[in-house]
Amino acid sequence: MKIKNFNQPRPKIPFRMFFAFLIAGFFALPSLYSQVKSNPPALTTPTVAKGSTTAPGFARITPEKQIYLDPLNPVQADYKADMSHLGFATQAAAESFFNNYSTVTVQFSVADKNTLNIHLAQSGSTQGWTVQNWNDHFLQKAQALKVSSH
Repeated sequence: MKIKNFNQPRPKIPFRMFFAFLIAGFFALPSLYSQVKSNPPALTTPTVAKGSTTAPGFARITPEKQIYLDPLNPVQADYKADMSHLGFATQAAAESFFNNYSTVTVQFSVADKNTLNIHLAQSGSTQGWTVQNWNDHFLQKAQALKVSSH
């Protein structure tokens, strides 16, 4: 049986490398903080629903019925969203629900009981809105829906 010699020197991490990682972490913190601050974990950070995607032209709908557009993709006029996880029994039930929330700014049309088409009117007060503006708008709508359902 071979006995380890604990008196052998340990490999040393060069101070420069340690210092570089320390500095890089320090400069990354404000960026991470701003990301967390702008998207706090609540309704603004949706859970990814079954089958949803954030490819251009696709939106997500959370179980709380908040619509979420991916900030990595530019704003588009038309989106599709998977809503199979919302559990509408029929297409008519889905249409009935979303017809109550269509406005001049956002129009909803139900393709089938699992797919929602969303049209964003980019004119007037919404002209030039960014994805973040739209996500803030949808967050307010979801919060209002949550309050009205209680």
